[in-house]
Amino acid sequence: MHRVFPVPTTPPPGLEPQTRAVYQGFIDSGRLGPPLHQFPAPQARALAEQFNAVWNEEPPAMQKVEERTLPGPEGHIRARLYFPNAERPAPTFIYIHGGGWVICSLDTHDRTCRRLAEEGGFAVASIDYRLAPEHRFPAGFDDCVAAVQWLARNGADWGLDTSKLAIGGDSAGANLSLATALALRDAGDSPLKFMGLIYGAFDMACEGPSYDRFGGEEYMLSTEVMVWFRNTYLNSLQEIEDWRASPIRAELTGLPPAYVLAAGCDPLYDDSIRIRERLEAAGVPVTYSEVAGVLHGFMNWTRSLDAANREWGAIAAACNQAWVQ
Repeated sequence: MHRVFPVPTTPPPGLEPQTRAVYQGFIDSGRLGPPLHQFPAPQARALAEQFNAVWNEEPPAMQKVEERTLPGPEGHIRARLYFPNAERPAPTFIYIHGGGWVICSLDTHDRTCRRLAEEGGFAVASIDYRLAPEHRFPAGFDDCVAAVQWLARNGADWGLDTSKLAIGGDSAGANLSLATALALRDAGDSPLKFMGLIYGAFDMACEGPSYDRFGGEEYMLSTEVMVWFRNTYLNSLQEIEDWRASPIRAELTGLPPAYVLAAGCDPLYDDSIRIRERLEAAGVPVTYSEVAGVLHGFMNWTRSLDAANREWGAIAAACNQAWVQ
């Protein structure tokens, strides 16, 4: 079996105890191996699905889960709706999964969406946007914008409360969530009331002190892999300047309240610090949380990490609060 990350002999320094135990389990079980950028994108996706399968075991039960499709710019977009209870119409958090714009899916983030729905008592609509390199920038962004616009107009037919919509995601999903919120703001009359921005990649430059400190392969998401993700997604490096790719470079006024979450041992740590500062300077209400000693991707590890479960509860609470303000 191919493995996903480089093989270390011991967990790296700075990890909190539960994260260190998870990492040691990766070593002991032989689940670590060559980095993703050494594989073609389809194989990298298969490895990511395999690596994430364990985190989706024993998922929280939902009252109902529905597979749907909605119209997109280039064909239908898959969506998966999670209803934790029978409330209809249901306030809805639109979730955009991470994966560097290249890997991951509705399935890799299934338990993640269930935990968010369970904590919030609201519906979650997970969006399966197009991935690179088959569909390069701005295809994924275009799909996310189209999906939110369609749900805002038609979601009531699916049992969604279109007066209470939020958006959020992890990593590349946080990038796409913020860029989508910007596009809807610019279009006028945005339906979004809240943003959940989980250790996002907000600047395609892929550089800075946290890249220098945590960008080695021992921290699982390396600078090399991030640059591979970026170069696989973008058509050229000139697009780094495009706010749809690097939303931190946009004018950020007029956005809904945000919950910004940073992972302490993450090359993207500085992106979370900078987006918090930029949003606050633009007058956007921000709740900021920083979890020390955890790795990029830790929010998927709710079977093992108390910190991940606490943060899902905090994000859900902040979202529900935004809807009543």
